[in-house]
Amino acid sequence: MNETMMKKTMKYLSMIALALVGAVMTGCSSSDDDLASEPQQPVKQDNIVTVTTTVGLSDNDATRALNIDYDTKTLTKTFAEGDQVALFYYNTGEQLVKAVSTLTEGDITNDGKSAKLTFELVNPKNNSEIYYDYPASMCTDKGVDVANHLSTQNGTLTDVASKDWAQYHGYMSGTALPANVTLDNQLAIVAFKIKDNEDHDVTSTITDMTIKAGSLTYTITRTAAEGPIYVIMQHINDLTDIVVTAVGGGKTYTKTYRYNKEYEANNFYQHTLKMTGVSTVGEAVDLGLPSGTKWANMNVGATSVNDYGLLFAWGETTGYSSKEAEISDHKFSWNNYKFTSSYTQGDPKNIFKVTFNKYTGSDKTTLDPEDDAAHVNWGGTWRMPTQAEIEELIANTTYTSTTVADVSGYVFTGKNGNTIFLPLAGQRYYDDVYDNKEILTNQGMDGYFWSSTLSDSHPEHYTAANEGVCLSTATGGDGNRLELGSRRRCYGLSIRPVQP
Repeated sequence: MNETMMKKTMKYLSMIALALVGAVMTGCSSSDDDLASEPQQPVKQDNIVTVTTTVGLSDNDATRALNIDYDTKTLTKTFAEGDQVALFYYNTGEQLVKAVSTLTEGDITNDGKSAKLTFELVNPKNNSEIYYDYPASMCTDKGVDVANHLSTQNGTLTDVASKDWAQYHGYMSGTALPANVTLDNQLAIVAFKIKDNEDHDVTSTITDMTIKAGSLTYTITRTAAEGPIYVIMQHINDLTDIVVTAVGGGKTYTKTYRYNKEYEANNFYQHTLKMTGVSTVGEAVDLGLPSGTKWANMNVGATSVNDYGLLFAWGETTGYSSKEAEISDHKFSWNNYKFTSSYTQGDPKNIFKVTFNKYTGSDKTTLDPEDDAAHVNWGGTWRMPTQAEIEELIANTTYTSTTVADVSGYVFTGKNGNTIFLPLAGQRYYDDVYDNKEILTNQGMDGYFWSSTLSDSHPEHYTAANEGVCLSTATGGDGNRLELGSRRRCYGLSIRPVQP
């Protein structure tokens, strides 16, 4: 074709249908990037072909979305304004070329199930091999970059929808596109729920999840929320070991499994994994204390030294969130307290009577190992500090209020120069006197850390043995303070373990 040839413009119509159906299974995958070719010399842009194509899908939302029917285990998706479809073809110079069409509102018809796309093809080769890829965001100039786009996810349907790759592979007839085209989904979608070994659903606590299968790794980072956790992945065969690691609520859950079926492309799976959780365990810090007691460098339920961790009632071994947005997960109240035998409110309501079935003040005054949250969650020789050990810490260290990575707390420095940081998580309790709701108070200003010792003091109008001894720290309007204190046993406080 010579350089003086006149440019021609032609229009063609074609139908593309994008189908999404589902089943149930398990797996992980491997798939290479879609297309690539050796670089060639630039080709003269002599022939520009404008191609109009109609594509078909299902349902619609405010943005392109996946809609899942759990009864039939199927899912559908729709077109929305701004969606892009890529078309790959070869030009007369044997170069692979990508064209992209962006949908406008007027392009979308049939309740979002169909849309008109317009491409400009430059010097298309007769009878060229072609690929339609949707969404175009999955593509580089050389094809679909699957592994890169799926490596990090956030576990939501919205994220899955943005990565749900579908493709058509075929050929042009001369420089005309096929009249009707179906895009086939190339990936599997799995809805995960996580249960602990006691069959409790812990999906809502999970903030990080990693799935490894063969050479592929999918990393899911999310805000703790109700499940399921949606993951989109490439095909995984029935001979591939799948390793799942989930982190949340101060625990790490792991499971390795293999199924006699596969995670197949164009399928939707629901999968519940029952996993054993192991608490994230801190390191022992020698502060040079006279007794030789070592204090942990982080709280129970924390994943770093400046993480608040979880909050526990005195003598209970299951912790709950220290985040304001998540305090609906539990009521720290006398009615919910593990060792409450009876509870009655007086008049006024802040006068109450509570009796206990353990640690009554006349039986035991120190927690048994099975009721010690530090020991139960961290194992080994870890345990909660006694009242005497808290007093020893205060007497034999210097302490200063400070911030670590924008988290307020106290740094305790031993005579040997070693330090620990105690973040001020505040406290949680259910207010059944005024507001009848769960409350998280003074986070960043006050910190309370349980001991294993039952308090022997209480106001006259309260029941005996209703408080536990704690380390109380605070910064704020009345200055900095650090002291031995006590709180109602049903309150949610932090726990900082010790080792002998």
